[in-house]
Amino acid sequence: MPRVKPAKKDVAVVYVYNSPMGFRYTCRNEEGMVIWDSQRTYRSRFDARKAVTKSWPNAKVTFER
Repeated sequence: MPRVKPAKKDVAVVYVYNSPMGFRYTCRNEEGMVIWDSQRTYRSRFDARKAVTKSWPNAKVTFER
């Protein structure tokens, strides 16, 4: 997986999910392939979403239940 953050236009959907260490996210392109994975964990889903909207303001953010 590339270690360069994908461009704003490449990220279509961001999935925020709860891992054992905390909340993380994966970015997916139009085809649904994972193109970026958060290296760090966040305390809450809102912290994760804030980081996502800072990097990719027009990506659709969905939360896994």
